[in-house]
Amino acid sequence: MVNGNLSNSMRDNYGTHGVEEYYRILTPDLTDRNPHYLGLKKVLASFMDRYVANEKPKRIRVLDLAAGSGEATEPSIPEPELSIVAADPFTAPAFRARTGQPCLELSFADVAAGKLPAPGATDPPDEGAEDVELYDIVIISFALHLVETSSELWALLDALSKRARWLCVTAPHKKPDVKSSWGWRRWDPSAAWQPAEGRGNVGGQEGDGFEIVLERVRLRLWRSEANWDAE
Repeated sequence: MVNGNLSNSMRDNYGTHGVEEYYRILTPDLTDRNPHYLGLKKVLASFMDRYVANEKPKRIRVLDLAAGSGEATEPSIPEPELSIVAADPFTAPAFRARTGQPCLELSFADVAAGKLPAPGATDPPDEGAEDVELYDIVIISFALHLVETSSELWALLDALSKRARWLCVTAPHKKPDVKSSWGWRRWDPSAAWQPAEGRGNVGGQEGDGFEIVLERVRLRLWRSEANWDAE
């Protein structure tokens, strides 16, 4: 048990308290300070439920990029076996202080330049190395729109497309536009769980029909073209 009546099982906590009340109990400081915090937790919980149900992974290797103080991944992601690598050049000390976990001080530019270690490694892979272990999911929350130019955004997303299977972006808006030529194919994270084609669902409150939208937080998902069939 943790923090009074909270369980070590995330699924039990959600079922007993509900997502909103659970995070109010666990992190009242972040809940009060960040108006999007509960929405972020809800869209990620919904996404992870659908991801696990459809992909049935035995383990999940997550890269929390622009990790802040851990709002996205600590402690939002439940079983199965999970490993998280966090990276943020500005807030790494805050992430470590809040979560007790390591955080790499890598920027978007560093990742674009090939400085991202593989899951569980400490050094970046050698240039041209083959069979580098992949991240299953890259999560970028409230930060991807901060990349200043299209060329910088392309360089980052192109690099990530070779190092990960899925890209999950959360934001209170639709920015940035991830072009299909940048190595990623848009995915429908709804119950359909398929490539995002056509008009999608109804749009409106559900975004463009290919988003999870809860409490004004949008979650969009892409699958790597390079690693589409990677095991």
